[in-house]
Amino acid sequence: MHWFHSAVLGEASPSVIAPYGTVVLRARWQVAGGYTLGVVLGASAGTGGPHAAQTVGSAQSTTTSATWADLTLRLPLTETNTLEVDMRPAAGESATPNDYQRGRLRYARLFFGAYCSSDTDTVGTRGQVVNITVHLAGTNGT
Repeated sequence: MHWFHSAVLGEASPSVIAPYGTVVLRARWQVAGGYTLGVVLGASAGTGGPHAAQTVGSAQSTTTSATWADLTLRLPLTETNTLEVDMRPAAGESATPNDYQRGRLRYARLFFGAYCSSDTDTVGTRGQVVNITVHLAGTNGT
């Protein structure tokens, strides 16, 4: 689960970050010759809990490259795959309340999965997805 703030902590203007934006996943991947490696990235409001969560839309890709290649998936966040909640963090004894962002925030559960066409052939390493990073980009995807 990840919280998406409408403004950078300490900034007064919520226009600093678009209210929704795009989740960007980057990685490196390769698959053994003759096989296909596929990946999918989804987001869910998660209102039914992690086991009942259903994604609305997804970003997916496949490769047959036997050499390392860059992977980038972009998934736009929308009202249907995020949930708006009222955030009021409790400040501890020595905390400064201004250190917390309060108000209406959105959150989403992100799901990432990979599959390989080798199916039950488990001899050796058939497909690999490594160095996975995820970040939130503005509405233009940067």
